[in-house]
Amino acid sequence: MKYPKLDTPFKIGNVEIRNRFVMLPMTIEKTENYAIGEDLINFYEQRAKGGAGLIEIGSCYVCDCFDTHPKYHTTTGAVGVWDDMFIPGLKKTSEACHKHGAKLAAQLQLCYEWRLDGSQPLLSYAPSKDVMSGPFVGMPEREFTVEEIHQVVEQYGQAARRCKEGGIDIIEIHAGIGYMVMRFISKYSNHRTDEYGGDTKGRCKLLTDIIDEIHKTCGEDMPILVRYSADDLMPGGQRVEDLKEVIEVVEAHGIDAWSIQAGFHEAPRPVANQLVPEGEFIYLSKEAKKYTKLPCFPGTRINHLDVCEKILTDGSGDAAGMARHWIAEPEMGIKVHEDRIDEVKPCIVCSRCLDNIFIGKPCKCSVNPNVYFSQFGLPEEHPTDDPNKKILIIGAGAAGCEAARNLKLRGYNNITVVDQKKKVGGLLNLAQVLNDEIIPLTAWYQNEMKRLNIDVRLNTKADYNFIKAFNADEVIVATGPETSSPDVPGKNNKNVIDSHALKELVEGHNTPGMGFMWGLSCLGMGILCL
Repeated sequence: MKYPKLDTPFKIGNVEIRNRFVMLPMTIEKTENYAIGEDLINFYEQRAKGGAGLIEIGSCYVCDCFDTHPKYHTTTGAVGVWDDMFIPGLKKTSEACHKHGAKLAAQLQLCYEWRLDGSQPLLSYAPSKDVMSGPFVGMPEREFTVEEIHQVVEQYGQAARRCKEGGIDIIEIHAGIGYMVMRFISKYSNHRTDEYGGDTKGRCKLLTDIIDEIHKTCGEDMPILVRYSADDLMPGGQRVEDLKEVIEVVEAHGIDAWSIQAGFHEAPRPVANQLVPEGEFIYLSKEAKKYTKLPCFPGTRINHLDVCEKILTDGSGDAAGMARHWIAEPEMGIKVHEDRIDEVKPCIVCSRCLDNIFIGKPCKCSVNPNVYFSQFGLPEEHPTDDPNKKILIIGAGAAGCEAARNLKLRGYNNITVVDQKKKVGGLLNLAQVLNDEIIPLTAWYQNEMKRLNIDVRLNTKADYNFIKAFNADEVIVATGPETSSPDVPGKNNKNVIDSHALKELVEGHNTPGMGFMWGLSCLGMGILCL
């Protein structure tokens, strides 16, 4: 097995998890007026069936948001846990995941807005009213009173109780990325002078009060996981040097594991997109492990299995936390377990999922269409009644390969893909020149065509005569887009590479007027493409 450590079990509290894969919480925006419906249940069940060890349900909101218009759009797709009416949805989700061997955590959440109950307006709150709230929210409308903080703590306790009754295995408290609990902990955003401010113990008091309340409502045996930004990247905020004291204060109240991340959403330094080197913040988890004996794992900007295994082998963490890769590839765990590594679909870190989520739209994935178009189901759920139908697909780019792959999974056996180019991948071959994250996706499609034994004919032009002679029952045209070359001043300068010329280079064809070295490069690419 290539990744043996990833496939070993570990425990959080009294809960044994079958492997080291943690699907981190994200607000998928698939709820039905804050209730868990079949679409979201199916989303999580796919990943349970696909071998995730621990699945975390993101943004389980503790205060009433019915009939409101949150300024922070992500809140609109949160999972409600503020009322007993949400327990049946939690039960169905836990039952669906448990039958496939996965464990389930619920991430209790309060972002930037709060109200006690449905009779009050939803307003932006903060520990200190002199600090800007998170994205889209502006300055806080209210500063929490001590009485209101006590009410928040009670809401967390009751939310945890509902999660337990719904079959949830682990409670996570989100104390990171600049959401409400983190805003109390951070020196940047908490300037209070009462018992909930000041030193580390005071700034952590909201978190520790919540922990104490969960112990009361759920019992001492309910595992509690804290997700914390060990460096919030904000001016004057929390730094790695503060870890020791924060861990000591929090663990004195009895928790079971740490999930370590970085940043505020509004931090001046990015934490999750392609500009961030993979594994940039793993060191924070390794540092935290110096001060805790509890399970601890990183979970920011990780999307390759080699990196996950290294986390375990070099002592940086006890598990590998990923979110976006589990959106792209719901069967990652079982493919690792069965040593089918070449079949693991890569996440290209395009952040399309986040683009939708942050404006309150359902999650969309560039490499896994089922996430957004889930109403059509998975290909294997629609087996063909005519497996020998002769199908011709024109174009071996991403669209053509994806069509061929889905048809094969539906049981079609007579599929032919033709392309006049020398390589499978189409314009992905151009894109990967400028984006390293595309390289694994191109290789994955090439491997899938071979693995599924799909007839791919390259260097083949599908003109009228070819198509007529082929005599297919169905023809799918997947020729893809053309490169564009906008008419802008300077485009013909020697230091400018036209997109048409770059495309020709990738395909091994020379472009007149580009010079000797360019022609030599084209010759080299032509040899590589053979």
